Amino acid sequence: MRARLETRRRKVGSCRHRSTRIIPMAIFKKPAIKAQAGKKREMPRGVFQKCPGCGQVVPETELAQNQRVCPRCDYHQAQPASERIQSLLDPDTFVEMDADLRSVDVLRFQGMATYTDRLKKYHESTGLLDAVITGHGILDGYKVAIAVMDFGFLAATMGSVVGEKITRTIEYGTAQRCGSHHCCRIRRRALYAKGC
Repeated sequence: MRARLETRRRKVGSCRHRSTRIIPMAIFKKPAIKAQAGKKREMPRGVFQKCPGCGQVVPETELAQNQRVCPRCDYHQAQPASERIQSLLDPDTFVEMDADLRSVDVLRFQGMATYTDRLKKYHESTGLLDAVITGHGILDGYKVAIAVMDFGFLAATMGSVVGEKITRTIEYGTAQRCGSHHCCRIRRRALYAKGC
Protein backbone atom coordinates (compact mmCIF):
# COMPACT_ATOMS: atom_id res chain seq x y z
CA MET A 1 0.00 0.00 0.00
CA ARG A 2 2.88 2.29 0.73
CA ALA A 3 4.29 1.58 -2.68
CA ARG A 4 1.09 2.82 -4.32
CA LEU A 5 1.12 6.07 -2.35
CA GLU A 6 4.72 6.72 -3.25
CA THR A 7 4.11 6.11 -6.93
CA ARG A 8 1.10 8.37 -6.89
CA ARG A 9 3.12 11.07 -5.29
CA ARG A 10 5.77 10.68 -7.91
CA LYS A 11 3.26 10.83 -10.70
CA VAL A 12 1.57 13.93 -9.30
CA GLY A 13 4.91 15.53 -8.61
CA SER A 14 6.16 14.75 -12.10
CA CYS A 15 3.17 16.46 -13.72
CA ARG A 16 4.32 19.87 -12.62
CA HIS A 17 6.26 21.85 -15.17
CA ARG A 18 8.92 24.00 -13.71
CA SER A 19 9.17 26.21 -16.77
CA THR A 20 5.60 27.54 -16.51
CA ARG A 21 5.09 30.03 -13.77
CA ILE A 22 1.72 31.58 -12.87
CA ILE A 23 1.93 35.35 -12.64
CA PRO A 24 -1.05 37.10 -11.05
CA MET A 25 -2.40 39.76 -13.38
CA ALA A 26 -3.56 43.04 -12.00
CA ILE A 27 -6.73 43.57 -13.99
CA PHE A 28 -8.16 46.13 -11.60
CA LYS A 29 -5.47 48.32 -10.16
CA LYS A 30 -6.23 50.46 -7.12
CA PRO A 31 -5.15 54.02 -7.64
CA ALA A 32 -2.74 55.23 -5.00
CA ILE A 33 -4.46 57.96 -3.01
CA LYS A 34 -2.05 60.14 -1.17
CA ALA A 35 -3.19 62.77 1.26
CA GLN A 36 -1.64 66.12 0.68
CA ALA A 37 0.72 66.97 3.47
CA GLY A 38 -0.53 69.64 5.85
CA LYS A 39 -4.10 69.66 4.53
CA LYS A 40 -6.96 68.38 6.65
CA ARG A 41 -10.52 67.96 5.57
CA GLU A 42 -12.60 70.68 7.11
CA MET A 43 -15.79 69.64 8.86
CA PRO A 44 -18.39 72.20 9.81
CA ARG A 45 -18.76 72.56 13.57
CA GLY A 46 -21.88 71.16 15.17
CA VAL A 47 -22.85 68.77 12.35
CA PHE A 48 -21.24 65.60 13.75
CA GLN A 49 -20.07 64.48 17.17
CA LYS A 50 -17.71 61.67 18.13
CA CYS A 51 -19.22 59.34 20.73
CA PRO A 52 -16.97 58.94 23.80
CA GLY A 53 -18.40 55.45 24.36
CA CYS A 54 -17.76 53.72 21.02
CA GLY A 55 -15.72 56.29 19.08
CA GLN A 56 -18.19 56.39 16.17
CA VAL A 57 -19.10 59.67 14.49
CA VAL A 58 -22.81 60.40 14.98
CA PRO A 59 -24.81 63.16 13.25
CA GLU A 60 -25.90 65.91 15.65
CA THR A 61 -29.53 65.71 14.48
CA GLU A 62 -29.63 62.00 15.27
CA LEU A 63 -28.27 62.64 18.77
CA ALA A 64 -30.80 65.42 19.40
CA GLN A 65 -33.71 63.20 18.32
CA ASN A 66 -32.46 60.38 20.56
CA GLN A 67 -32.09 62.66 23.64
CA ARG A 68 -28.27 62.59 23.50
CA VAL A 69 -28.05 58.79 23.63
CA CYS A 70 -25.71 57.20 21.09
CA PRO A 71 -27.79 54.95 18.78
CA ARG A 72 -24.84 52.58 18.32
CA CYS A 73 -23.70 51.90 21.90
CA ASP A 74 -26.36 53.57 24.15
CA TYR A 75 -23.82 55.94 25.72
CA HIS A 76 -25.60 58.82 27.50
CA GLN A 77 -24.01 62.18 26.71
CA ALA A 78 -24.59 65.41 28.61
CA GLN A 79 -27.82 67.04 27.48
CA PRO A 80 -28.07 70.85 27.53
CA ALA A 81 -30.70 72.28 29.88
CA SER A 82 -32.75 73.78 27.04
CA GLU A 83 -33.04 70.38 25.30
CA ARG A 84 -33.95 68.70 28.59
CA ILE A 85 -36.74 71.23 29.20
CA GLN A 86 -38.08 70.75 25.65
CA SER A 87 -38.13 66.98 26.09
CA LEU A 88 -39.84 67.10 29.50
CA LEU A 89 -42.51 69.76 29.14
CA ASP A 90 -45.43 70.08 26.76
CA PRO A 91 -44.55 72.16 23.66
CA ASP A 92 -44.50 75.96 24.09
CA THR A 93 -45.53 75.94 27.77
CA PHE A 94 -42.22 76.81 29.44
CA VAL A 95 -41.91 80.26 31.04
CA GLU A 96 -38.46 81.09 32.40
CA MET A 97 -38.20 82.68 35.85
CA ASP A 98 -35.35 84.79 37.25
CA ALA A 99 -33.52 84.91 33.93
CA ASP A 100 -31.72 88.13 34.87
CA LEU A 101 -29.96 86.80 38.00
CA ARG A 102 -26.21 86.50 37.51
CA SER A 103 -23.23 85.52 39.65
CA VAL A 104 -20.94 88.10 41.22
CA ASP A 105 -17.39 87.43 42.41
CA VAL A 106 -17.78 88.51 46.05
CA LEU A 107 -14.70 86.61 47.26
CA ARG A 108 -12.48 87.90 44.40
CA PHE A 109 -11.37 84.34 43.65
CA GLN A 110 -7.92 84.06 42.05
CA GLY A 111 -6.71 80.87 40.40
CA MET A 112 -5.54 79.96 36.92
CA ALA A 113 -8.13 82.50 35.77
CA THR A 114 -10.34 84.81 37.81
CA TYR A 115 -13.89 83.71 38.55
CA THR A 116 -15.23 86.68 36.55
CA ASP A 117 -13.19 85.58 33.51
CA ARG A 118 -14.48 82.03 33.83
CA LEU A 119 -18.07 83.25 34.03
CA LYS A 120 -17.57 85.32 30.86
CA LYS A 121 -16.02 82.37 29.03
CA TYR A 122 -18.86 79.99 29.93
CA HIS A 123 -21.48 82.64 29.18
CA GLU A 124 -20.03 83.02 25.67
CA SER A 125 -19.81 79.26 25.05
CA THR A 126 -23.24 78.26 26.41
CA GLY A 127 -25.31 81.45 26.21
CA LEU A 128 -26.36 80.99 29.85
CA LEU A 129 -25.83 83.41 32.73
CA ASP A 130 -25.53 80.60 35.28
CA ALA A 131 -25.56 76.80 35.59
CA VAL A 132 -29.34 76.43 36.04
CA ILE A 133 -32.46 77.35 34.10
CA THR A 134 -35.62 77.71 36.20
CA GLY A 135 -39.23 78.29 35.29
CA HIS A 136 -42.66 76.73 35.13
CA GLY A 137 -44.70 74.94 32.50
CA ILE A 138 -47.10 72.10 31.79
CA LEU A 139 -46.02 68.45 32.10
CA ASP A 140 -48.63 66.03 30.73
CA GLY A 141 -51.39 68.49 31.59
CA TYR A 142 -50.12 69.32 35.10
CA LYS A 143 -48.53 72.62 36.05
CA VAL A 144 -44.98 72.18 37.37
CA ALA A 145 -42.12 74.35 38.56
CA ILE A 146 -38.87 73.16 37.02
CA ALA A 147 -35.14 73.70 37.58
CA VAL A 148 -32.63 72.12 35.19
CA MET A 149 -28.85 72.20 35.71
CA ASP A 150 -26.63 72.60 32.65
CA PHE A 151 -23.38 70.64 32.86
CA GLY A 152 -21.85 72.75 30.10
CA PHE A 153 -21.69 75.79 32.38
CA LEU A 154 -18.79 75.32 34.81
CA ALA A 155 -19.69 71.61 35.16
CA ALA A 156 -23.00 72.64 36.79
CA THR A 157 -21.31 73.90 39.94
CA MET A 158 -23.61 75.33 42.53
CA GLY A 159 -22.89 78.95 43.30
CA SER A 160 -25.03 81.47 45.17
CA VAL A 161 -27.21 82.25 42.14
CA VAL A 162 -27.89 78.57 41.45
CA GLY A 163 -29.01 78.07 45.05
CA GLU A 164 -31.18 81.18 44.93
CA LYS A 165 -32.86 80.16 41.68
CA ILE A 166 -33.61 76.65 42.94
CA THR A 167 -35.00 78.06 46.20
CA ARG A 168 -37.25 80.45 44.28
CA THR A 169 -38.46 77.58 42.08
CA ILE A 170 -39.43 75.52 45.14
CA GLU A 171 -41.16 78.53 46.69
CA TYR A 172 -43.07 79.16 43.45
CA GLY A 173 -44.19 75.52 43.32
CA THR A 174 -45.32 75.69 46.95
CA ALA A 175 -47.22 78.96 46.43
CA GLN A 176 -48.93 77.69 43.27
CA ARG A 177 -49.58 74.26 44.83
CA CYS A 178 -47.94 72.48 41.91
CA GLY A 179 -45.21 69.90 41.58
CA SER A 180 -41.56 70.89 41.55
CA HIS A 181 -39.16 69.01 39.27
CA HIS A 182 -35.34 69.33 39.45
CA CYS A 183 -32.85 67.81 37.02
CA CYS A 184 -29.15 67.69 37.69
CA ARG A 185 -26.19 65.67 36.49
CA ILE A 186 -23.61 64.49 39.00
CA ARG A 187 -20.11 63.66 37.87
CA ARG A 188 -19.06 60.15 38.83
CA ARG A 189 -15.49 61.25 39.48
CA ALA A 190 -16.69 63.81 42.01
CA LEU A 191 -18.64 61.10 43.86
CA TYR A 192 -15.63 58.79 43.95
CA ALA A 193 -13.44 61.61 45.24
CA LYS A 194 -15.88 62.20 48.10
CA GLY A 195 -16.00 58.50 48.90
CA CYS A 196 -19.71 58.01 48.07
